This record gives sequence, structure tokens and C-alpha cells, in this order.
Amino acid sequence: MAMASRVVGRFFNRFRLDHFNYMHPVRLQRGSPQRLRKVYPVKIAYTDWGPRDAPVVICCGGVANTAMRFNYLAYDLSGSFR
Repeated sequence: MAMASRVVGRFFNRFRLDHFNYMHPVRLQRGSPQRLRKVYPVKIAYTDWGPRDAPVVICCGGVANTAMRFNYLAYDLSGSFR
């Protein structure tokens, strides 16, 4: 627990965690049978670091990633980038 606190504590109050719903379109669902295809929401989580008026850097993870995947990079860049 002490090690986890040291790692996570470094990021305390440094970012805003949020999410949005991406509507996954039918045209991108080619692997599913036609009768099962429909538009559906996918919850996308993200963290927002740095000054709002700074240049933006977007880091995209894969399917099994979390919004916290790029914390170390974001922390190091947050003085000059959002």
C-alpha cells in the first residue's frame, strides 16, 4: 500500500477525469451479422491535464487500456501542454 500511495500520490489533483459516449456506427461493424448491427454507445474515459490554453497532445490507448494509461507522460508534459 505504501508503494501504491507513492505512485498514485504523485498525480493527486493534477488532472480531471471525465468521459463521453461515442456512438459506434453500423458501417464499422462488418464482423457482425447484418441483423445484429445497430448503433450503440461506447463509454470513452479520458484524463485532462495541463493549462486549458496550452497546445493539445492526444494519447490513444487500445481496447483494454484505461484513462490512466498515460499518467507519467501527461504529468511530465503538463507544464507546457494540455
